[in-house]
Amino acid sequence: MAFQPFGYPQGKGFVYAYAQQANLTFEQDLGHNMSLSVAYNFNGGRHLNRPINANTTRGDLLVKNWQAALAAGAAAPTDNPLFVNNCGLGPAGPYVPTALVNFFRPSGLNPAIAIALLSNPATAGCV
Repeated sequence: MAFQPFGYPQGKGFVYAYAQQANLTFEQDLGHNMSLSVAYNFNGGRHLNRPINANTTRGDLLVKNWQAALAAGAAAPTDNPLFVNNCGLGPAGPYVPTALVNFFRPSGLNPAIAIALLSNPATAGCV
């Protein structure tokens, strides 16, 4: 098969998605301008594409970073682990701004935020 409808690699057993539709209706005239109608509609998808998010946030690393910032006094116990905004080295280890490392996703460093941090002398040491 030379052309696939989307840009992701496909397995050997790739099958195009399709839908099955059916309906069944019974109608009975009851007289005196009344009728009874019973209907069933079916729509079923088969072999639907279910892509996964391969770049999900690593929660364990987010919490570990927040705990290191907390131990160093750079974060409060009520702070959200997503909002560690500075870097340093504390008794529990190093901590970095979560946005800089793209919230600990496998894709790694966020280049736009790295450039912004480099342009600020106060945060240039984080990069």
